[in-house]
Amino acid sequence: MQQLVAAGADVIVISPEATEGIRRAADNGHARLLERRYAPGDLAQAFVAFVATDDETVSRQVREEATRERVLLNVADVTGLCDFIAPAVVERGSVTVAISTNGTSPALARKLREALERWPGLAWADATPVLAEVRAR
Repeated sequence: MQQLVAAGADVIVISPEATEGIRRAADNGHARLLERRYAPGDLAQAFVAFVATDDETVSRQVREEATRERVLLNVADVTGLCDFIAPAVVERGSVTVAISTNGTSPALARKLREALERWPGLAWADATPVLAEVRAR
């Protein structure tokens, strides 16, 4: 969600239960939180949607609506229902690394991201402003 907010997206979270992070984002005005279950019509006017539920029926209902409404869809852990997969991303300065398991194991992608964030070699990313200056010359 943080990357969507950073990109200027109008983020709406629909969930009967919300994490502390989602509540904080809503409280800070970075997202709107609708504390309820998905209902048909929720994708009206949407461009992209993410589904994160273990309820297969809901995932398929959202897939059907996304198809009708021409909304790009990502369904966590169900690659077959996705229009795209979302990689785990590490950003440091102007260096961006995306990690993907092609949807087979989002948990592994997250673990690899966390390990890469701690990797001392990533400190080289701090040199990119100097390297950009040298390259410009």
